[in-house]
Amino acid sequence: MDSQTESSNAAAYRLLRAILVAAEEEELIFRAPPKIRGAGSAPVTRVVSPATLEEISTIVDAMPQRLRLFVVLAAFVGLREGELLELRRSDIDGIAGRVSVSRKVDKEPLPGASNPCPNCGRGIGPPKTRSGTRVVHVPPPFLPMLQRHLLEYAAPGGEGLLFPGDRTDHMSTRFLMDRFREARNAADRPDLTIHHLRHTALTIAGQHGATAAELQARAGHASQAAMAIYQHATLDRDKLLADQIGATYEAWVEGRSTS
Repeated sequence: MDSQTESSNAAAYRLLRAILVAAEEEELIFRAPPKIRGAGSAPVTRVVSPATLEEISTIVDAMPQRLRLFVVLAAFVGLREGELLELRRSDIDGIAGRVSVSRKVDKEPLPGASNPCPNCGRGIGPPKTRSGTRVVHVPPPFLPMLQRHLLEYAAPGGEGLLFPGDRTDHMSTRFLMDRFREARNAADRPDLTIHHLRHTALTIAGQHGATAAELQARAGHASQAAMAIYQHATLDRDKLLADQIGATYEAWVEGRSTS
């Protein structure tokens, strides 16, 4: 059995298990079958190393001006691709460097998508998980980039997209990936995906002392069972974490300029 089939089987089992557990809770069946240990886990077939600061810097510089902030928010804040493409001006506090995440946009138009974008047809909905609705902070060294982006590249109005494909529409994933592919090759990291930038952000946060609860809160990624720990991860701690990451980045930039 190849790894793709194993991954599909694991996903199918997780879906079936969730349906049966829900049916038991609604008393539609007497009892869900016992959980099969390991059936919902697929083997890891490839491990991609997080990007280094040098690689991130190269990727940022190789991207078009209007997409450089996209890489920064993925690699230092940990936002998902769909969350980034649905960010609006009203979600951004350019002075405090605060980003409110409450929606995502699908990668492609899907038949029957709920709340489709009137221009591109891609579904717009809440983030991937319940904890995906969150507020996170941008490290201070990138605030000038954020503020410039709002002035020069974001669509107009409070509901204007932060990363528009044109002045009214969501950016296509194909357009984004074509530019990102060139940039990652410039950094000699053809293995990196946008999701790996998110993994990089969480790795950096962990290196700066983020607790499990703080990582979960910043990532917006958790199971229902872990929800109890999130209330301890406060906005103040997230801001402090962003400040620490920013200080490390500034020290790296200074060291590179003097070497």
